[in-house]
Amino acid sequence: MSGMGLGMLLAHVTRGHDLVVWVSFLSLTIFHMYANYKAVQSLSLSTLNYERTSILLQYFMEHGEVLTPEQVSKQEHILPFWSSWRKLLRVKLPHELVHLGAKASMLAHSDMLLIAKTRSYYTNANYFLLDKDGSVCIFIHKQAVATDVLKSFVHGLVLARFMQKSKSCHTEAHQWMDEKYNTFISKLKVEGYSTERLLSHSIVWKAHWVYGPLDEKTK
Repeated sequence: MSGMGLGMLLAHVTRGHDLVVWVSFLSLTIFHMYANYKAVQSLSLSTLNYERTSILLQYFMEHGEVLTPEQVSKQEHILPFWSSWRKLLRVKLPHELVHLGAKASMLAHSDMLLIAKTRSYYTNANYFLLDKDGSVCIFIHKQAVATDVLKSFVHGLVLARFMQKSKSCHTEAHQWMDEKYNTFISKLKVEGYSTERLLSHSIVWKAHWVYGPLDEKTK
């Protein structure tokens, strides 16, 4: 009510003064947008989306602990990609290097050869990863459940991180997942995060593969 009253008062005072009206309108619009920005920034969500998971994982890999929802909310990017300086500089955040739900039809012969070399790391997983052109493609099995999707995305983030440091990135990423993933998830639960699923787009493309007697993967 007070806002409506002040608005009516301002309209009465500025009546007939076009310049003052426009200055008032622009000033109040900017203030309104800033207030909305701060309101969204103050939200502390316990669900896991792409960027939130990436921030949490990066901090955990560096410090062995996880941030609280309040701490993560201060680091998340609120403005969309097209409105930020990152588009001009062509800078990608870690989670933007990981492509979840890649199409199996995109695989070339060279990709299949690379998968053949790394397939042993995904024998018991409902997904497999392919590092290609500086990014990580995640192929999801038809039988994968929500927890598999979350694990595959975390694995993809870990692989993307090791790709920048080591040639044996698949080996190191697999070792990290074996040794640290369960600890990471446990610490997330302690801080109140929901670890049952990853908030992601609908995964339309899923693949089906089986392992033969010699652990040969076929599609």
